[in-house]
Amino acid sequence: MTGGVTAFAQRAEYLPLELLDPSRPEGGIRLWKFDLYPSVSAGGEYNDNVTYLRTGGSSDFVWSLSPSITAVAGTVKRLSLTYTPSAHFYTRNSDYTRLNHGASLGLAWPMAKLSLNFGATYSDTLSADVVVGSMAQSRSLSLTVGASYPWTEKISTSHNVRFSFQDYGNYYGTAAVPSGGLIGYLDWGTDHWARYRYSEKTGFSLGVSVGQQNAQRNGVDSVYERVLASVDYSITEKLSATLAVGPEFRQYSGDTKDSLGLTFNASGSWQPTDRTGFSLSANRSQTPSPIVGGENYVNTSVSLGVTQRLFDRIGANASIGYSNVSSGKSAAGASTGRDDDYIFGRIGFSLVFARKWSFSVHYERRESLSDNTASYAFSNNRAGFDLTWRY
Repeated sequence: MTGGVTAFAQRAEYLPLELLDPSRPEGGIRLWKFDLYPSVSAGGEYNDNVTYLRTGGSSDFVWSLSPSITAVAGTVKRLSLTYTPSAHFYTRNSDYTRLNHGASLGLAWPMAKLSLNFGATYSDTLSADVVVGSMAQSRSLSLTVGASYPWTEKISTSHNVRFSFQDYGNYYGTAAVPSGGLIGYLDWGTDHWARYRYSEKTGFSLGVSVGQQNAQRNGVDSVYERVLASVDYSITEKLSATLAVGPEFRQYSGDTKDSLGLTFNASGSWQPTDRTGFSLSANRSQTPSPIVGGENYVNTSVSLGVTQRLFDRIGANASIGYSNVSSGKSAAGASTGRDDDYIFGRIGFSLVFARKWSFSVHYERRESLSDNTASYAFSNNRAGFDLTWRY
């Protein structure tokens, strides 16, 4: 059972498309031209602050049931679809009981040299969020159309056009919100990358992105331009890393002054032995505030994870992370001066049995490092279990 905290999500559009191509799973139930991969997970979790509130937060025991189906057609030319409904049943706070939805679609169409791809993701969830500062219903859609072309053995380019929206429904926090509820936004843009393969292990890329963000109401609209440099390094499957970093220029609607900031996205993995693995991710992005009309938020996060296989069928995992939500550019009189730091830690154990079954337990702690009188300060403990079947 997992909680949705958008402050820790990565933004994949910063990376060259050829580095994001997922591998096709093996096996599955054959149905016409599709291989089907069904799974189902059921679990329970005790949460001592389901709404992330500083005072008046409510504890609860939450049951969950999450079936999932992935359908894959083709190998080189590939179509992949996944749908995961997730029912959450709150024992004490029945108003939060609901069915969440998650879906994705991917299409890869390589030709002699030119490769085309399309990706779409959709989610509709009710969860606590450090950016919003409490429990809220969140709906998001992302669409990307891209193409890549190798000009020589060492030089290739990739291009995409993307669109996304973030919308909100019910809000269970205590902060005053604009009339009409939380503020969503639209984001559309285009990304262009040139990659030079320096060696079998290393590649360098230069990217340019142009886009626009439009707040639904009472917000600040902006146009942005990014110039990003990226390096990817891979010795074997056991060690790989990618870093994209560069300046972001923004021009805002109204009388808000232009800004210059830093944006980045980094990921890495290292598997020193067959039993041990490490992962690292970090990113920074800017979006309209869902709480304060006329204000933008800058979201920064970093996380580190480790997995350890203790025995043939028993494993352990742990992760720690830090995030910051701060006020960015704002319309005159709109800035709240928000600058909140958060940390989290998680530890879990898993057992694989009967080939297709697994059982896991976890404990997680989240806490604000800000002044405990701040509107967005909170602490949260959760502990639970999951039983999963995968074909």
